[in-house]
Amino acid sequence: MWPRSNAPRRVEERQAALQTLPHWDHRFDFIWDWPRPLEEFAGAQEALSAHMVLPVGVVGPLAISVGRYHVDDDDGRLVEVGRERDEVFVPLAHTEGGLSASMLRGMTAAAESGGVHAYVLHDRITRASCFLFNCTEEAVIFSRWVAAN
Repeated sequence: MWPRSNAPRRVEERQAALQTLPHWDHRFDFIWDWPRPLEEFAGAQEALSAHMVLPVGVVGPLAISVGRYHVDDDDGRLVEVGRERDEVFVPLAHTEGGLSASMLRGMTAAAESGGVHAYVLHDRITRASCFLFNCTEEAVIFSRWVAAN
């Protein structure tokens, strides 16, 4: 089994195993050279093995209008208590030629028409079970039972 631990010895074992693959191209060995100490990445994911270099562009500004909200203590409704306009810059990590320029054109069009206005209509976090059914009819019957009970 592939070790999930991110102890330096385990990372080195995974790297060594990957380098023995017949299709491994040693021109890409730079992915083993961490840009920051390995320990800083160890909590990011299991079975950490390498890093990648990906070009990052920044586009903007994107003109936005966002609301400030609070939850009403009496009925739990989400209430907008104010709005703020801002201009944000969006970092894009990709290798698709033209994507940043395309997004910048969209941002320019949005700005010329008054910017982007974001609204939160309902705010909640749910952690629910997953139910599987043999057919749609069973799912509908179950959902009606849940709503009624």
